Amino acid sequence: MISEPIALAMTGWTGTPFSLPRLGMSLTSGEFQTDDATKKITVSHALTGRNRQRDLIKLGVKKTAPNPLDGSANLIYSGGIGITFDRPTVGFSIDEFVQAYVGLNTILTASTNTVLKKVLGLES
Repeated sequence: MISEPIALAMTGWTGTPFSLPRLGMSLTSGEFQTDDATKKITVSHALTGRNRQRDLIKLGVKKTAPNPLDGSANLIYSGGIGITFDRPTVGFSIDEFVQAYVGLNTILTASTNTVLKKVLGLES
């Protein structure tokens, strides 16, 4: 079981990590959320058939910002980031998938997140 609360550090949003206590859980999932519901982490696991396991961790974020068409009104904007591990139930170890994720994350975040910014900028 993932210990709680989760401390979510998002550089540029605040100098202090956000605290996400556990919101709920079942046998195959768990949810963590800030008190103001602007940050939420969902973790889920599923067997997808043909001896495959799908593990997902997702961060959802919300913020209030001015309406670009009406500066006197605010809108709530939301977005999300998910990481999915789609793996066979046998043949790979958990450590091998951890190493694969670390390698991919290294590519995305090298040189001040250059590749990640290119992907989000619609480059391929």
